[in-house]
Amino acid sequence: HIEALISDIEPRLSGLFHQMPKGRITVKTIPRFAETNRNQSYQPPSLDGSRAGFFELNVGQLLDEADFELPILVYHEIFPGHHLQITLAQETESLPSLRRIITFDAYIEGWAKYAETIPALHGINEDPKFNLARMRRELISTINLALDTGIHGKRWSEEQAIAFFNDHSGMGEAFSRYIVHRSASVPAQMCSYKIGMMKMLELRRKMEDALGSRFDVRDFHHSVLSRGALPLALLEPIVDQDIERLKKQL
Repeated sequence: HIEALISDIEPRLSGLFHQMPKGRITVKTIPRFAETNRNQSYQPPSLDGSRAGFFELNVGQLLDEADFELPILVYHEIFPGHHLQITLAQETESLPSLRRIITFDAYIEGWAKYAETIPALHGINEDPKFNLARMRRELISTINLALDTGIHGKRWSEEQAIAFFNDHSGMGEAFSRYIVHRSASVPAQMCSYKIGMMKMLELRRKMEDALGSRFDVRDFHHSVLSRGALPLALLEPIVDQDIERLKKQL
């Protein structure tokens, strides 16, 4: 099913990007004995192209989720999310080697969260169940902003933090505990998703407002993706420069 989703979404994105990655993507499953202690994750292709990128799928976790949430996983991790983003950077030969492989959480996760919105924004997936599931995931990212502050700023106990997340998200206790433990172990990382997404949407709106009817989403995506991963403070002036260059071409 996940491979069918990948096959469906990839060709439908070509009109939204000036360039699509050449690197291949495969799907693997985490061994059943490891499902309780390994999360699903994406690994990019090797730089020389000899090994495809792969997404490790935790089947045990998926069985606890509704089928209509699976597209969100594909959009975030593979197309048009991490695989598209990271593989394009690796394939940009004009960048120095470090710039082709370095990551910054707010940029990387911000793009992937923005990528979740692309199928809805461009009529690729108009299923209301998908959009409801996507908005719930966005709510979780928003809750994590307050959760991180509570844990690291206000020194909430584990049970306080779990109760806060559970009360505001409606998720089960097991998932709430997992999120709390993850947030506690890596301060601020969980904040990067929502903060990065907000910046991506802000920059898109800025380019749309500046160019009006001449706005081409391919130009925005190229502006954000063509320089490799960047801190958000450096990404914004680059997009601003591209806006000025595109305005001169009107």
